[in-house]
Amino acid sequence: MNKLKIIVADDHHLVRSGIVKILEEETSIEVISEVNNGKEAIDKCKILKPDILLLDLDMPIMNGLEAVPLLKESVPNLKIGILTMHKEKFLVEKLMKMGVDGYLYKSSDPQDLIYGVQKIAAGKRYYDSEVTENIVLESTFSEPNKESALLLALLSDREKEILRMIAEGHSSAEIGEKLFISARTAETHRSNIIKKIQVKNVAGLIRFAIKSGLVS
Repeated sequence: MNKLKIIVADDHHLVRSGIVKILEEETSIEVISEVNNGKEAIDKCKILKPDILLLDLDMPIMNGLEAVPLLKESVPNLKIGILTMHKEKFLVEKLMKMGVDGYLYKSSDPQDLIYGVQKIAAGKRYYDSEVTENIVLESTFSEPNKESALLLALLSDREKEILRMIAEGHSSAEIGEKLFISARTAETHRSNIIKKIQVKNVAGLIRFAIKSGLVS
């Protein structure tokens, strides 16, 4: 029986090592590569053709959200499982629409991780049980952020345009190309937006863009 070939993409070495250890305790699984950003994940997947990529979202150079559409285009048969700490409804739904094959939490039991990987390998969609619970809870109790309008007013028209494009999944290079600016300038705008609206990462940017009505 051929082993299930997996690549793990996570920029935290200790976390990645723990994930790999759990996976390789299952005799039917082989981790064929470890990478620490989305760009490396794309390059390795093109060369090694794994069955599954387990992809973190918050990574340097290229994050998981930026990598997913590029992976879908360049390695169309690849199955992608998101492995993250993010539990926000908007993020889960966005990645579902992008066609990921699974959404797993790093806080899950090792047995659930193995089970999820096996379900994805069998061609099924797998979402951690907490995913459904969190979506229901957020739909029931969440309220629009009343500060969003005030923070949005701090952004220039160009920054709003870039924020919208980030929320739609465009990379800095794509934003630069569309707006006729360099990728570095796009990155500078991203950093300025993060400071102005007081978030920490791309997930925070997307959450804000949705709450403020820039994207749906």
